[in-house]
Amino acid sequence: MAKSDLELFFEDPGIIPSRAGRKHPHPNGSGKCNAFGTLYKLRREMITCYGKKKTAPTPWAAAMLVFSGIDLMACCRKGKNDNTAIGQRFQDFIDDCFPPISKPYKQQFWSLRNCLLHNFTGQNSVTNEKFRLVLDSSSTTFTSEATNLYRVNLNQLLVDFEYAIGDYKSKIIPGSVLATNFNLMFSKIGYMLVYEQPSLGAGRFTIPINMISSGTMQLQTTLSNFASGA
Repeated sequence: MAKSDLELFFEDPGIIPSRAGRKHPHPNGSGKCNAFGTLYKLRREMITCYGKKKTAPTPWAAAMLVFSGIDLMACCRKGKNDNTAIGQRFQDFIDDCFPPISKPYKQQFWSLRNCLLHNFTGQNSVTNEKFRLVLDSSSTTFTSEATNLYRVNLNQLLVDFEYAIGDYKSKIIPGSVLATNFNLMFSKIGYMLVYEQPSLGAGRFTIPINMISSGTMQLQTTLSNFASGA
């Protein structure tokens, strides 16, 4: 039986792509085409960025993926993906789904998100906050070290993020407002298609990122050897 939209979105990132997703009609009518949950694909990227050990190969990129994932789920939770009240939507998600110990730092989550995603820095010139990013075994994500100076443990950031995923998923009960909002957003930002492009040659695929319900493709990236599941 085909996976549900919810199962597709929250699919375990430990499953390799060749065994994940679900079949989907090809945009051009024929050829191989699979749909993958956006959150699944994001978490697959996180596996690469965080690595298998405590020393992440690309820790800043890993943090940026976490914040993008929060944005994604915040939109699904709220049923909106417009440019209004983005910060409120983001912080509301943290307040509702993150571990209790991290909720008081929802404004710092938002501040660091803006630093990294907009300027690739650890300093917010608007709030005058500075963030020192570390990788260690401490059990807190944010620690205040001085006025407007925060130590951020990126290993614990991942733990918080995975906790939030599980908490959010558990609250999407059939018939609830959260379920209605999720269903509304799934067709817009909840999945992406990976499909074969015969003109590119065997084993080459195109991903239309953020494919909306009308079928408009906003961005395309060509991958080779996707079928190998690498």
